[in-house]
Amino acid sequence: MGQTPGVSRAVLTWADLAQDLLWPRVLRTFGLALSPSRLGLMLGALVLLMVIDRGWHAAAGWPSTAPGPIVSAIGHVGESIGAGAVGLVRLDGAALGDAVYGLVMGGPAQALRSHPWAMLVLTPLVLLIVSVIGGAVCRSAACEFSMGIRLPWPEALGFALQRWTVLTAATAAPVAAVWLISAGLVVVGWLARAPGVNVLVGAAFVLVLVACLVAALLMLGVALAHPLLPAAIACEGTDAYDAIQRAYSYTLNRFGRLVLYYAVLAVQALAALAVVGAVVLAALTLAQRTTGLGVRPADDPSQSQAVRMVEQIAGTTTLTPPALTGSKPTPDSEPLPALRTENPDSPASAGAPQATAEPGWTDRIAGRLSRFWASVPLALVTALGMSMYFCGSTVVYLLMRQVCDGQDAGELWMPGMVGGTLTLGHTPGGPDGAAST
Repeated sequence: MGQTPGVSRAVLTWADLAQDLLWPRVLRTFGLALSPSRLGLMLGALVLLMVIDRGWHAAAGWPSTAPGPIVSAIGHVGESIGAGAVGLVRLDGAALGDAVYGLVMGGPAQALRSHPWAMLVLTPLVLLIVSVIGGAVCRSAACEFSMGIRLPWPEALGFALQRWTVLTAATAAPVAAVWLISAGLVVVGWLARAPGVNVLVGAAFVLVLVACLVAALLMLGVALAHPLLPAAIACEGTDAYDAIQRAYSYTLNRFGRLVLYYAVLAVQALAALAVVGAVVLAALTLAQRTTGLGVRPADDPSQSQAVRMVEQIAGTTTLTPPALTGSKPTPDSEPLPALRTENPDSPASAGAPQATAEPGWTDRIAGRLSRFWASVPLALVTALGMSMYFCGSTVVYLLMRQVCDGQDAGELWMPGMVGGTLTLGHTPGGPDGAAST
């Protein structure tokens, strides 16, 4: 049958099907995270953290093979977040619970036992850097997602620097509450060792269980609501108390919807990082096996930790310890046969294998230079993961606000408005306007 003259057929597109749905908008996270300005901010945060880590490492006189305190802490956090994402995608409650405990309690406690003074001194500084730069990324992502405004990175960073106390307090308060409850339980455990006191503790053990239940709920809240905190400040221009109230309110009111958004975000992040990580590892493996230069040294714990994290994401373990580290190379880590420099007909190459020669000063310089350049793509993968975390939390926050409060995701706090509202602060006689919370 022919088409009626003057009547055009509408083509049904994905945009038409998804225009009334909110969850497909989470898929914009990867595009937001790839922004050069946001990747640059995350890369700057990584550089600052690594400089502090290596500075403390050198000042403390630790062996070169020992990982620094910040590298260890980042490793614990990264493993917990990765395990939680996998558990969420697989709907594995046990794995998700272990990841939540490791993120809030287990990982920090292990880092504190390994580096007590370093963690006590450096934790506030690390918290400040991550909170401020994470807040800047959230503000930049919110402006682009909500209003299509590409905010220059100096303006986004200036926004976060003006609110560094609010961002740091909102980030630290929920975790500090869990640790305070846990510290109180430890004190009760010490007191219970005394004769007579143990009877009283046993009689009132129900209160201990209640405290543990509150701590467990707070840990779950930290895992689910905590990512929304910097996003709430970036989107609302509010204080720490209001940000915590909003984040936990959205979590409790629409728990299932929040888990759905997180699941979509986790699948997207794992798929994107797996592809990018696999490409990076393939490139590093090719460079190692064709040139023989080290790209995964045993004496560089920060790079080794980064490689292990990328391998876990990409689901591969292709790299092996290379040459130029003083260790005997394995067959997989040797250069390709066509690129070997020794003469196979020489006497040295015949008979039993020769001992590995001590690398000379030129070999050490070449190894260090190659490891530096190899660390750049590894750092970019890590920065991409961090950017996806903050961009994804911003998108999820705006969608949860629309679901819970009915406030459109395109509405965003801008300078000149009252914090936590969309009311202009300089309007004479205007209402003080409570936000739609």
